[in-house]
Amino acid sequence: MNTDKPKILIVDDERFYINVLVELLSDDYHTIVTKNGEEALDRALDLPDLILLDVMMPGMSGYEVCRQLKSDERTSNIPVIFLTIKSELDAEVQGFELGAVDYIVKPISPAIVKARVATHITLNKVLRGLTKQNESLLLEQKKKDEQLRCSQKLEALGKLTGGIAHDFNNILGIVLGYSELLQSKLEDHPKLKKHANQITIAGERGKKITQKLLSFSGRKQSHAEVVNINNLLIEQLHMLEKTLTASIDFILQLESDVWNIFIDKSDLEDAILNMSINAMHAMPGGGELIFRTCNKSLTLKDVDSLNIPSGEYMVLSLIDNGCGMDKKTRDKVFDPFFTTKGSQGTGLGMSQVYGFVGRSSGAIDVFSEPEKGTKITIYFPRNINEKATEKGKDLFSINYMGSETILIVDDEEALRNLLGEILIEQGYHVVYAKSADNAFDILQYGKVDLMISDVIMPGMNGYDLALKAQEKYPDIKIQIMSGFDDNKFKKPEYKTLYKNALKKPVQAESLLSSIRKLLDN
Repeated sequence: MNTDKPKILIVDDERFYINVLVELLSDDYHTIVTKNGEEALDRALDLPDLILLDVMMPGMSGYEVCRQLKSDERTSNIPVIFLTIKSELDAEVQGFELGAVDYIVKPISPAIVKARVATHITLNKVLRGLTKQNESLLLEQKKKDEQLRCSQKLEALGKLTGGIAHDFNNILGIVLGYSELLQSKLEDHPKLKKHANQITIAGERGKKITQKLLSFSGRKQSHAEVVNINNLLIEQLHMLEKTLTASIDFILQLESDVWNIFIDKSDLEDAILNMSINAMHAMPGGGELIFRTCNKSLTLKDVDSLNIPSGEYMVLSLIDNGCGMDKKTRDKVFDPFFTTKGSQGTGLGMSQVYGFVGRSSGAIDVFSEPEKGTKITIYFPRNINEKATEKGKDLFSINYMGSETILIVDDEEALRNLLGEILIEQGYHVVYAKSADNAFDILQYGKVDLMISDVIMPGMNGYDLALKAQEKYPDIKIQIMSGFDDNKFKKPEYKTLYKNALKKPVQAESLLSSIRKLLDN
């Protein structure tokens, strides 16, 4: 046995996964196996280079094992990778807060296991080398490592929410699409139409939940619109009074004729709620929360510390008379996962607010001192190109009929069938494909006027499929449909397709309108 190999402690109560991990890793590492948390804590004193730790075990859970490892100076620096059957947002956040460096989801992918184990062992080896060389360098490296871990947390959440969005938006698309079709056919059955409308309302609520998940990771589709902040605050006041404790007095100090802003209204509502909840926790015995709005023209000197251009801004301030914050707390208030609420907080609220303000081309400033309360000031650029919002039309109130052949490419069968039903009703000839390979088989045997393609599919993604199809069949029109944004698709060659992509769940009229425009061009 080569004891010079890096040591890996495997902690799992399932013999199958122990055997798989030992077989994968034993050529490059010295593997040590334990089946429960108590035994793992004892073997950790041998200081392995890395611990693969199952989350759910009889007796002591993986979370408790990790907590005890990180609280012991002798074992606190050993990197821990959790093994879990299902990856859930709250569970991942809890694991990272306890000090884990990564998550691996069962069933295990050999390539992922090997890559992540090698990465974290190498990273830990580098860190230990720095410790021996220079203490001051170690302190600096720890700071960078914290930033890296913060970035990894954000990336993990982004990937998780992105996956949720894709799958959930497919489901929502089916629910909303069929309820929309039902409503269009139930004009003579008002009671049944009312039931179908309730399905739509529930689906729209689900859509908002997905948008809130995505808003933290920055992958949320932007639905910016012209917003009057005074009207929004008045509308939201009743909800805040019911949500927050009755001991909080809400005071509105709203400047008349305040400038409109162009932002995502849902994100702004979430930001106001998050900041209000923080204010409530800062006033456990009750107090005042003031919402103040005003117009302000900022000079170059005014914006020097805000990192925004000079110009006209609508300013929103939230002012409480709570316990306030010291400088150390104030400096970390926007850090992801930083919370002063202990187990009651996730530390995501203010980082979500910060991300939203940045995406809105605004700036946020915090003033707070212990026992003097907190004032949060947000600057939103004035909207100078207001456009009247077109009122929604009833489904199929405009003639979107056609006779062209349309190919639908999506790995979700129910969604393919829904889209097909909508198109067939308008006179189109529809063919279906569940993958890019399947689509090319169809394209080579018959003329297709337009192709609708999902983005995330087994094998080739929708953008690459579109480019290759256009190269081989120059006359074909392409409509991309996507459940969520991803930076890897923001490539120059995808620019036009990306810009014109429909966002799932898509309404039938939006789909028909886009298709008709493409075909008519």
